[in-house]
Amino acid sequence: MNLIIRRNLSYFMTGIGFGATVYLLMLIFNVQPNHPSIRNGLSVLLLSGLIGLISQVFISEWSVGLQLVSHFIGTLLIVLGMMGLNHWLSIIALKRFLGLFVLVYLLVWGGVYLQLRIDIHQINEKLIENHQHKSNNN
Repeated sequence: MNLIIRRNLSYFMTGIGFGATVYLLMLIFNVQPNHPSIRNGLSVLLLSGLIGLISQVFISEWSVGLQLVSHFIGTLLIVLGMMGLNHWLSIIALKRFLGLFVLVYLLVWGGVYLQLRIDIHQINEKLIENHQHKSNNN
């Protein structure tokens, strides 16, 4: 399979994973104003996959600040579109939504950042192990 297709599929599926988790948490904490439907579930999966795709901005040559701002705005627009599509958005609820969106965005990115730190630490430990093993063999 083509590298670009594999990368897109990986980002799309990762987005679905994050989106499904956030959606389930919203259901658990009774944040969604109506009962879930097939349309709700499918739109969450599709649009979460799109958020995953726009996450490729983080492998661009842009500055980290521009990457974060672009991803935040893109994610916000996709989520607003999903909320409009599912009739979850009203003018009154917009202020609450924006606060909740920022909170969820920060929590997800905190989790991603923590996982990256753990991965980097494990890679560094392996590199040190390999370096020590090579030093002992010489």
